[in-house]
Amino acid sequence: MRTPALPFRLALAAATGLLLVGGVVGAATVDDDGAETTDTAASASSGEAATPTTATGTLNQDTGGLGAATAQPASTTTTVGAGGPTTSVAAPVTTTAARRSGSGVPGPLVTPKVGAYVYDATTSSGDGAPSTTRATVTVEAAGSEGATTLQDISIPTDQFGQRTTIRSRVAWGASGAIVRRSQASGADCMWQPAWPQYTSGLKVGRSWSYDTRCTVTAPVQATIERRGSRRVTATQTVDAAGRSLPTWTIAVDETTTITTTLGVITVRSVGTEQLAPSLGVPVSKTEALSGTGIPPGSTSSLKLISLP
Repeated sequence: MRTPALPFRLALAAATGLLLVGGVVGAATVDDDGAETTDTAASASSGEAATPTTATGTLNQDTGGLGAATAQPASTTTTVGAGGPTTSVAAPVTTTAARRSGSGVPGPLVTPKVGAYVYDATTSSGDGAPSTTRATVTVEAAGSEGATTLQDISIPTDQFGQRTTIRSRVAWGASGAIVRRSQASGADCMWQPAWPQYTSGLKVGRSWSYDTRCTVTAPVQATIERRGSRRVTATQTVDAAGRSLPTWTIAVDETTTITTTLGVITVRSVGTEQLAPSLGVPVSKTEALSGTGIPPGSTSSLKLISLP
């Protein structure tokens, strides 16, 4: 029995918007004739605030040395669908912003300045020419809770031929940055538990992980689960937006799974980002993508070109 295409597209649209929160991902869709196509979009992760009572995940601290770990090894992911399990390989990737050794030491993580952050977003499917578009991330004040600052991070993007805004509620506090809520394409995801994108006290060797989920009811019923791990591997001075910025190199491995009555959507992202703690946002990010409907060898990258 053939699954109706239109409801499946709506499910994927809702899922994709939430997949975009926290990184650059490829959006898979199914046309009305049942043929599978892809659409890519960019999203800069502008942190998640953390309060000690809501931040969750596993934090590890190692004594790793200062190494320029700027590339991630190839990875594999297995997706189980109606036709059985399939496995795809994500190619190694490196960041694209200009990087060099420098004497600057990254300072403490600050709350991003309110305003617009403009990125160049480049996507490639491996067998086609890269495509670069402009992505603007908007940071808005959303009040405070004691010493915790709340912000709404909005990312407008084209998905499935429609303009979509992805909005995340981020709490910035003594523990770092914690993502509490994500909204996109009519879906309202209250993460249980709230998950840390960045922790405080960043240094080479520090790592943390998270496992969170939510249930949405619009435009379709879906359960969304996000599991990931992050590790600070090095420091780099990066030239971006007309500045030389000390950054932390953070290795990221994150998988998001969306389960609906129409099927399961899985996307894995493996890559690195250069976080400028003096800005509170990444100045660049590159990731290899694999999963449902994503062509082999797909990659996405961001480079900051303009600050508020």
